[in-house]
Amino acid sequence: MLRVKAGDVDRMGLLFERYHRKLYSFLYHMLGRADTSEDLVQTVFYRMLKYRHTYTGEGSFGPGCTTWPATCWPTTSRRTATASTTPTCRTLPRK
Repeated sequence: MLRVKAGDVDRMGLLFERYHRKLYSFLYHMLGRADTSEDLVQTVFYRMLKYRHTYTGEGSFGPGCTTWPATCWPTTSRRTATASTTPTCRTLPRK
């Protein structure tokens, strides 16, 4: 991710190939909806690319991938999700 931050955006494809299945599996397990899980995976990687300049390199990149969707979590739970539900992003308060 540090290389992506430095401008080598082609490396994002490698990160996607390495982590998208794990992230999708996590989201599908949590939401029970394939379409919403796919949309969120795309949203997470889009936001990673968009906000790459804020990446600090602190912590472990891979194991933390299940926390990436925290700012792009659907507003409904698995039980209340409907076909018209789309993920929405929110901004988390700064510490």
